[in-house]
Amino acid sequence: MKTKAIGFDYGGVIGGIGNNFTESICGVLNIPKEEYREIYFSHNYLINTGKVSTWKEFWPIVLDKLGKRNKLDEVLKISNSVTYSYTDFDQLILSYISDLRSRGYKTGLLSNATKEVGRILRLEGLDKYFDSFFISAEIGLQKPDPQTFELLATSLEVSINNLIFIDDAEKSLSTADICGYTPVLFKSFEQMKEEVEKLLA
Repeated sequence: MKTKAIGFDYGGVIGGIGNNFTESICGVLNIPKEEYREIYFSHNYLINTGKVSTWKEFWPIVLDKLGKRNKLDEVLKISNSVTYSYTDFDQLILSYISDLRSRGYKTGLLSNATKEVGRILRLEGLDKYFDSFFISAEIGLQKPDPQTFELLATSLEVSINNLIFIDDAEKSLSTADICGYTPVLFKSFEQMKEEVEKLLA
């Protein structure tokens, strides 16, 4: 099927926080990354789908599970600083997105993120690079739920079979076969661009 649209994740692809966040949190909590990730990723759907609205509501849930509620103030400080430093956009990717649009491809953003992050990204003008712009907490769904990709394709007015989606998390791409879009696992800008251009050729 001919590609008509390209979708992008935000964190880890266009911008985001990198690994320093996890390292900082684990340092404060004095626990292994594996233990932290197991609890965090089994609960992050709460904030990514808007079931809780703020990090101030979210972190006590995670810290209670980890037995680290006494570290709440320190964790909130790290979390709040990260939210507002989330807009270090990769200019190479933004230029590439603009190039794709100039060549007639539709572009969309679909990110597992909070409403606050969505607000900040729009204030920074990121939405102007996309024909559709979806934040999980705003739509009440998160990747890899097939409905999120169906929503993106529908909003872009393309068949999901005509959609490429780029993400740095294998889990987020795990339903590609069920959905019908073409996944590209992001490892670097150069690798991503090479794979996408091969698919567009």
